[in-house]
Amino acid sequence: MTGDAGDPTSSAGFYPRLQRFLRPTDLLVSDTGTCLLTLNALRLPPGVAMESQTLWGSIGWGTPAALGCALADSDRRVVLVSGDGGHQLTAQEIGVMGFTGVSPVVIVLNNGLYGVEALISESGHAYNNIPVWRYADIPKTLGCEGWWCGKASSLAELDRAFAAINEHSGAAYLEILIPPEESQPLAEEVIETMHQTHTPKSNTPV
Repeated sequence: MTGDAGDPTSSAGFYPRLQRFLRPTDLLVSDTGTCLLTLNALRLPPGVAMESQTLWGSIGWGTPAALGCALADSDRRVVLVSGDGGHQLTAQEIGVMGFTGVSPVVIVLNNGLYGVEALISESGHAYNNIPVWRYADIPKTLGCEGWWCGKASSLAELDRAFAAINEHSGAAYLEILIPPEESQPLAEEVIETMHQTHTPKSNTPV
């Protein structure tokens, strides 16, 4: 397993632990964002299905999609992985999850910014920073009952959280701190090419 127990949470420590956490019948839902770039390359356990949306690149898609998946297939445990930026756009659906009684595992990767927007438009822009939320308080605030809620800032806390979620019979909500600089998981030369790519001018009159 990558990293020592006392190390802070990071992408390198999170994704291998997520891989081990998943059960063969789970349905993994990835929000549109930088987390999807890593999850697409992850070797999933046999029997694990995955849902994602890249056609329109709509950040925030994952949370309501996880709700829909949980309602549509109650025999599977739905595990959502979302960045904090996308999650802030549609977090109200957590209240609907509690209202309908579904039991997903919601994992929010908190790096404090719109990571995929920083990937596209270069980092350092103030408009890509997002408000600071107390994510682990959201389920209770939105009326969810019986949810396991927690936050992990070290790999030891992450290991304990995953173990506790697996022992819990209901829904769960886990916030994981991720360094902001890890919001750009592509190679530097690929990122630089994206930043220098310009949309060609159209010859069609507007």
